[in-house]
Amino acid sequence: MTKGLSSLRLIGSVVLMTFFLVSLSSVSLVQGQGHEVISTHAQFHHPHIFPPHRGHGKRKDQTVNVYSSYSSEPAPMGLADYGIGPNGPYSRYASEVIGVVNASNVQVYASGNDCFSIQLNAVLTYNYQGQTYALWAQDVASINSNNLEFIDNVWNMSSPNAGVSVTGNGQVSSTGGISFYYYCDTNTPGSPTQFSYPLNLEMMMTLSSDSQGPEVCFWYNEGQGWVKYDTVQVSAPSAVPYFTIDGYNYTGSGNFYDLELDLVGPGGGSCAYVESAQVAFQLYYVNSTGTHEIGNAYNFGSDTGETSNNVVDQGYQNGYLYAELTAGQGYLGCIWN
Repeated sequence: MTKGLSSLRLIGSVVLMTFFLVSLSSVSLVQGQGHEVISTHAQFHHPHIFPPHRGHGKRKDQTVNVYSSYSSEPAPMGLADYGIGPNGPYSRYASEVIGVVNASNVQVYASGNDCFSIQLNAVLTYNYQGQTYALWAQDVASINSNNLEFIDNVWNMSSPNAGVSVTGNGQVSSTGGISFYYYCDTNTPGSPTQFSYPLNLEMMMTLSSDSQGPEVCFWYNEGQGWVKYDTVQVSAPSAVPYFTIDGYNYTGSGNFYDLELDLVGPGGGSCAYVESAQVAFQLYYVNSTGTHEIGNAYNFGSDTGETSNNVVDQGYQNGYLYAELTAGQGYLGCIWN
């Protein structure tokens, strides 16, 4: 999957700004779409904000339960690895994560419009000055009818009072004691753009580290080669980051260390009702031993606050493993292991 990096394009010059992200562990919460999401009041109606599902700090020392946040639709339907397999929990560490999307058609109803998002979500972790930090990174394809743009978010899922300083192309939104970073790409040829189905799309997040600290890069590929549209630098000198899948623990905020690719609402904790769809998802992680398909796949994520409903999500193999999403009354469960 990483062969496409040889044709990457770096577009435009950007202005970098530094922000301080407060942990989610002590923020206020509100009800939204049948579940609780992080509250930033009116900010969460902004289409560029993709809040996490509420974490539960009390779960921190409990056994990870895949169904503790969602047990039925609406849920973040798609493809996910929680670090839970038939033989129990496990951990995986990666330097890259990749989501592959092949959509013949999608028709949804969300907030009165035919709009939805496809999210590649992962938790990056690092140790700094004796503390373990967990940042939730999102590479999002935001779709409104036949309009497509790419957006990223970064949220702090570390323990209480574990503040993080980040630098990137975007901006910060903050209220009620919580801050989060987001950037909407309007500087590359593929964002924003118009498209027609079928939509073939790849999304990727990569990690590196230098003397200033961890660096996460956000990419997309619409068939014209990989485009890097944002780079977020975390201020933690010489710390080494990993995308972490961990079935043994919750994050400090009580969220999951999972890797997920979701077809969900267009932002702000919204739900997309799927009227018709023919979509295939593939999900990969990359480490020192190569590029790997996720080995224990569930058909729903749990960290994102957006959801979808009326989705049948099943696993198949055709030389590679993939999830197929169609319209209908579905269920939540493991689709391969």
